[in-house]
Amino acid sequence: MLRRGFAALVLPVLVLVAGGISASAHHTFVTKYDSARQLTISGTIGNVRYSNPHIFFDVTGKNGATWTVETEGILAARAKGLTEGLLKDGAQVTVTGWAGRDKSAEMGLKSITFSGGRSISMRNTAR
Repeated sequence: MLRRGFAALVLPVLVLVAGGISASAHHTFVTKYDSARQLTISGTIGNVRYSNPHIFFDVTGKNGATWTVETEGILAARAKGLTEGLLKDGAQVTVTGWAGRDKSAEMGLKSITFSGGRSISMRNTAR
């Protein structure tokens, strides 16, 4: 009886704590990216990473600078057409997005256009 009572008290607390940790770890684009600093970079994709809940990939521009690009969530990106078949190392792309607030070489993806002309819009605002 004592064990059931203890479990009934502790389990809800553990669920709330675990939920709070994962919710605080997730960010919104508007806190990470500067909506006033929109960039467009053309180059080659490399180092694609599916890091739940987002996709990250690098784009190395013709000037040799490399930018890390963050998409929306993996499922949202796939639903908009940004699939593993398109997003692969060596693909030639033009990406448009918002620069990181911390002035690093990172951007939040607004849209991506592939060398064959296919264009995918991820979002219209940095929200």
